[in-house]
Amino acid sequence: MPTTPRPRIEFIPRKPAVQSDAPTRLEALLRLHAPEASLPERPRLNLGLALDRSGSMAGDKIRKAREAAIFVVKQLTPQDRVAIVAYDSEVELVLPSTPATDKTAIIAAIERIHDRGSTHLFGGWSEAAHQVAQHLDPAALNRVLLLTDGLANQGLTDPQEIGRHVGELARRGVSTSTLGIGRDFNEDLLALMADRGEGNFYFIESSADLPRIFALELSGLLATFAKQVRLELEGAGWQVEMHNEFNRDPHGAYRLPDLTHGLPLELAVTLSVPPGPLQGKLKLSWEDSAGKRRQMSLPLRLEAVDAATFAQLPERKEVMAYLAKLEATQARREAMAYLDRGELKRAGEVLMAAAPMMLKFEDIYPEETQELQELRKLIEEDYSTARKRMSAQSLRNLKGKR
Repeated sequence: MPTTPRPRIEFIPRKPAVQSDAPTRLEALLRLHAPEASLPERPRLNLGLALDRSGSMAGDKIRKAREAAIFVVKQLTPQDRVAIVAYDSEVELVLPSTPATDKTAIIAAIERIHDRGSTHLFGGWSEAAHQVAQHLDPAALNRVLLLTDGLANQGLTDPQEIGRHVGELARRGVSTSTLGIGRDFNEDLLALMADRGEGNFYFIESSADLPRIFALELSGLLATFAKQVRLELEGAGWQVEMHNEFNRDPHGAYRLPDLTHGLPLELAVTLSVPPGPLQGKLKLSWEDSAGKRRQMSLPLRLEAVDAATFAQLPERKEVMAYLAKLEATQARREAMAYLDRGELKRAGEVLMAAAPMMLKFEDIYPEETQELQELRKLIEEDYSTARKRMSAQSLRNLKGKR
């Protein structure tokens, strides 16, 4: 009888032991990998595409948006479903949720979308979400993709209320990814929606990148091994501090992003434990491609040594590197706050201070140093674009993605 594929979990403590004669605070890196084997068949998709058609999308933006949506449709199989919503000051259901059997008709519907009006962002998301939820399939990946280049200025516009609705739907099994294009959208709102919606947030600087970003999102969906992933850490007398930002379910478990083939999740915790050997366990549960709930546990054990020996133990470089990456992420958020107050010089200084810290770990996270240096320069040239980049990068890092 074939065994059920399970994730591979790495528990990497900063030091290989804890103290026997005093409490210990010990940082640890956790890595979650989807199994190497490919899925026997890709998961079914149940998608809702919500496309901004407001007047500011005129020209190349709306053309590239249509092109990106058509690309998604061409990748679907007859087992998949898709709904198309276009929104400006009004919301139009261009195509109700339908199996992707007649792609010619679906593409023709997309090609009829043209720019006009204001931006009823919540209404567009809500209609696309309704279409997906009507055909909610536990064995499928149910997701709304929201594209916009502007501000929510029609209908419900309060970010926290919008986020609440998105979060409620995510708990029912419909996730949301957001795609912001250009310099004029509200990145805080789109990041909040992606966070509460347990999806991804993309900043698209040029309309020419739209098809590539849609392809990136779609490839991630098709490579999904596990969804509705939940993590718990248990140990007698333990206190657990999570360094990443994950929502929690009613039972206190951390709600992790979907686990995708080839893209491990990374997260950091600090364990405060009493004197003596470390003994506990990590519990992981998820839904597989058939919609069945699975679970596994991993024993967490470290020997205890006296305080003098503990002080001399070597530190794992990869743990220190990941903690530094999260510090650099917080530096981005601090820089964003300075930008909001108009203190561009101070924002640049914060990023400049973080860059040398990441240089020490360039062999592990080479992209971090490059991103920080580019942001520092971009603040002087186009601080609005810099802020949007920082917002997208911060959410990516704090959700354990690379």
